[in-house]
Amino acid sequence: MRCPACKSELPPEARECSACGTRLPAASVLSLHELEHAPERVSAEAGTSPLRPPSSARDLGRFRAGAEIAGRYRIIALAGRGGMGEVYRAEDLRLEQVVALKFLPQAASLDPELRARLLEEVRLARAVTHPAVCRVHDVGEAEGQLFLSMEFIDGEDLAALQRRIGRLPDDKALEIARALCAGLAAAHARGILHRDLKPANVMLDGRGEVRITDFGLAVTSTSAEHGLAGTPAYMAPEQLDGRPATVQSDLYALGLVLYELFTARSAFPLEAALAEQRRLRVARAWQPPTSLNPGLDPAVERVLERCLEHDPARRPRSAHAVIAGLPGGDPLAAALAAGETPTPEMVAAAGGSGALRPLHAWLVLAATLVVGGLLLARRAGDVLVGKGSLPLAPEVLAHRARELVLGFGLGEQPGDEAYGLVSSSSYASWIETTDDSLARWARLDVDLPASILFWYRRSPGRLDPKSLTGEVSFSDPPNSDPGMALVMLSRHGTLVSYSSVPGNWSSAGPAPATDWSLLFGATGLERSAFEEVGPRRVPVHAYDERRAWNGRYPEVPELPLRIEAAAFEGKLVSAALLGPWSLPQDEATGATATQATEPSAFTRLAGVLGELIEMIVVLGSFLAGYRSLRRSPNDRRFDARGATRVASFFLALGCLGWILGAHHVAHVGYEVTGFFQSLRNVLFLSAIAWLVYMAFEPYARRIWPDALVAWSRLLAGQWRDPMVAREVLVGACLGTLIAATDPLARWIAAASGRPPTRPASTSLGALLGPAHVLAELTNGVARSMLFAFGAVFLLVVFRWMFRKRALALLFFLLVAGTTTPFFAPTGMLTTELLQRALAMLALGWVIWRHGILALAVGSLWLSLWTLFPLDTRWSSWSSKPTLLFLCLGTGMLFLAARQACAAGVSTRASS
Repeated sequence: MRCPACKSELPPEARECSACGTRLPAASVLSLHELEHAPERVSAEAGTSPLRPPSSARDLGRFRAGAEIAGRYRIIALAGRGGMGEVYRAEDLRLEQVVALKFLPQAASLDPELRARLLEEVRLARAVTHPAVCRVHDVGEAEGQLFLSMEFIDGEDLAALQRRIGRLPDDKALEIARALCAGLAAAHARGILHRDLKPANVMLDGRGEVRITDFGLAVTSTSAEHGLAGTPAYMAPEQLDGRPATVQSDLYALGLVLYELFTARSAFPLEAALAEQRRLRVARAWQPPTSLNPGLDPAVERVLERCLEHDPARRPRSAHAVIAGLPGGDPLAAALAAGETPTPEMVAAAGGSGALRPLHAWLVLAATLVVGGLLLARRAGDVLVGKGSLPLAPEVLAHRARELVLGFGLGEQPGDEAYGLVSSSSYASWIETTDDSLARWARLDVDLPASILFWYRRSPGRLDPKSLTGEVSFSDPPNSDPGMALVMLSRHGTLVSYSSVPGNWSSAGPAPATDWSLLFGATGLERSAFEEVGPRRVPVHAYDERRAWNGRYPEVPELPLRIEAAAFEGKLVSAALLGPWSLPQDEATGATATQATEPSAFTRLAGVLGELIEMIVVLGSFLAGYRSLRRSPNDRRFDARGATRVASFFLALGCLGWILGAHHVAHVGYEVTGFFQSLRNVLFLSAIAWLVYMAFEPYARRIWPDALVAWSRLLAGQWRDPMVAREVLVGACLGTLIAATDPLARWIAAASGRPPTRPASTSLGALLGPAHVLAELTNGVARSMLFAFGAVFLLVVFRWMFRKRALALLFFLLVAGTTTPFFAPTGMLTTELLQRALAMLALGWVIWRHGILALAVGSLWLSLWTLFPLDTRWSSWSSKPTLLFLCLGTGMLFLAARQACAAGVSTRASS
């Protein structure tokens, strides 16, 4: 190579003319070890350092300047040579730009292994597209020799730069460090391990931009083999021991490069043999960076210490975590400013530790507990469970139902049975439409008409429900097979309705007379107080005799009561206690029905809008998910691994819910059939969750990534991360505060003289035992996650529509405040608007400041406060589920508060 100014002959590796001082064009950056290092074929047994063969300044390479290669490239000059080949600076005649061409050594050009390695280098390097990674263009062949063409960088490598000028200023070093981490993270995101990261493979162009070069030893993370590969001075301890490289191995090399970048000194002697390199790494025999660079930010030293941990598990999880640990590191802002979609690992590494100050954490916990206590005291009186005591446990009522069924003539042993509790809103609806007094709901405290009914099912065969959860209810499966029976009891065990299915064959002889006194004994009513009238109710199943009586409710004498009954061959097959609110003809199940009150225009609008939003979310998810799946395999903007984990979690929740809440019998075939039927439905739900997540997550990560930080950490398995605990604590507080707006609205309406709002119905399955409580919790978790996913999807859509985050959030809150089903109507438009406004303000603040995890936890707590059967009569059996709920919830909140302010814990340290 000659100096362009004085024409003096110079060695190929020269950076400036030794005669006139002219700065020379930089060499190509594309080598395995050839630009400054000779072949580094390391023998583990020899334990010696690589040798550097001498180079001749008069040797201009196998191709002369001006030679054309493959009919496309014109050689300009030899840029570098090493044991793994030669690199030439050349001109691409077709594109009219300067490139670099890398050839294998002439003696090894026919070596199949080396040719395969060159092709592998091209394949892996082309998979990484990032400004901080040198671009590889193509592979070609000339005169039987393979070569690859790649970006030519007008600059010098980091090792040569530091030899020339010494230690860089700290701000420039930080800039280089962030770019280097970003480029390495891009390679790791494609599943590629560099395995030979060192200053000689880090180039800086004329503008000071960083390029990572030389993927000649790179492998995929799934194909990393045992054995030594790389430069021993920059190998991680596990590589020196012959174990396969991992992401953490590259991060160890990154730590060594950054150590030199900030101190201008090597952490370990470069010329040390393998055995000495191993010993130095075990002993951590490197000087503290601040002793070599006293002005160095302590945060940089902490990052270097974590990267240079001997145990790979103690190193950062990703290069993004290294960026986040550097002073002023904001990987999300850097990625968004570069027009890139942050990777899930980058999102998880953002946001700092996320820990709360102890005072703030305990204040949030105290606020949640205080508001929750007030809500519990008030809420218990605002639900049907709180109206009147439940003196008899479900097991006692089930025994009473069995006795009644036997007394009514179904004497054979049942093949299967089930029981439960259900809310009956018939009487409450009638009170709401006929009574405007302030004390109208006190009438629910009487036994009959019952606001909570106990149902009992029996069947000669197995009860086979059709529901997705495998739970038997009073209407599933239908009461249609011969020998089936359905009994409805009040909370004191008196009969409310009865329905049984006669057999397929009638008796040959005359039918015995029906003993109607059994019916009155079961209802607890005096037959003498009732007048027999003509029957009007037609039973669903076969009968040969019908009777009816009119009278009065003993507990509510002003209410008329009608008893309709039917018998077949002397056995009772149908009975129902009907009030003025009941329809002329009852349902097939035997449960009392009521005329539905006409919903308000606002309620109808909210229902229609809610269905429209659900349709938009489902269809939009399908379209966006389909678009994601059709992308090129190299386009990995979507988080397939995260979506798979979400789907797996839904699958586990569904299976657990089936185990805890489904109807089980001691029959292997039935259980296997039920399990696979439930599994089919759970798999469908999991597939929907996977698709919805795949649809919204890439876009949310692009335009609203800070909403996914805590969620990404949780999905990565960082359960004890302070930010995750913080979001759980904040979400629980959010759900509690929003739930508290309901009794507040009721109190305001009552204080203004309005009739009290009807007590809310709740899910009563949790009253059947601890297993059903846990089943309710698992179902609540699944619903809350789907709600959070749908909410974020809408936020992304609105963000795309309005272009501004604040407008998108405002429109979302308007939609959510209109369609949410958790608010009971109070009859006062001002109160309802105030209630929804307060709830939406709290929801908007959490979405803006926190994100999807807090939103999901808040939705879970809101559903528990509004749907869980709360009962504060602590001496009653019905308060046990409430106690279990309080113990689990309080324990979780205390753990979250403690972890959210854990001293010295951060995402980067824990990773």
